[in-house]
Amino acid sequence: MSENVYLLTIGMPLATILLIFGMRYFSAVQQAKARLANDDAYRQIAERAVASQSETSIALKSIWLIVIAVPLWSAQQMDANTWETATACLWGVIFPLVIPWRHVIANFVMKPGDRWR
Repeated sequence: MSENVYLLTIGMPLATILLIFGMRYFSAVQQAKARLANDDAYRQIAERAVASQSETSIALKSIWLIVIAVPLWSAQQMDANTWETATACLWGVIFPLVIPWRHVIANFVMKPGDRWR
């Protein structure tokens, strides 16, 4: 056997093994990048959902206070259940205004958390 054929018979399987491991490494890197981009997209969706839910909740409570509670209060016809609901709605309107939303979003929405097990 010539020396070139001998080196080819040894070199080709080794090159094939290196190529396979290189492809697996490249594939793992690409999957990690895709997973990271997917996680970022989910974080952005979650941030928008939290903001939308907060706005909707405040709007509905404000509408209830204006349409139902204020007319009953001005007519002196509020009973205990209506007072209780009005108080809860007032907390729902005032409380979100004093929450430090930048801190909440930065630490609880945007930061990656521990995976569930």
